Amino acid sequence: IVNDMNDEPPRFAYRRYNLTAFAEEENGTVIGTIQAVDPDSSNSGKVTYRIIGGNEQKLFKLVSTSEGAQIKINGNLGFMADKTVNLILEAQDDNEDSFNGDRTVLWISVQPGQRKNMREVVTEKSWFDTYLPV
Repeated sequence: IVNDMNDEPPRFAYRRYNLTAFAEEENGTVIGTIQAVDPDSSNSGKVTYRIIGGNEQKLFKLVSTSEGAQIKINGNLGFMADKTVNLILEAQDDNEDSFNGDRTVLWISVQPGQRKNMREVVTEKSWFDTYLPV
């Protein structure tokens, strides 16, 4: 029997991701999902996500899913309209022995109002790396 060692760290595809949130959206609204890929198989390939910076006001939270980490609104964004938030997100092996992972920046633009439809953020293009589907 050959067991896969936990020898490969998870990696994000980009150094920065761009998301859009709307100031009038409710708590719990998913504004995007981001994933780091770990080439290890089975339990060695499990990834743990956490916000390690930029979330001092606790306006956003992460929820791990089989597709990655959902970024959800966790507070009233009304006062943040027309502003940006930069979160530092960490993905690491689901192994408490040592840090073996990657970090990326989530650049969240908070727009006034509410999202008109789910395609609005997906189809918008930017000179940054990418927009994530919601």
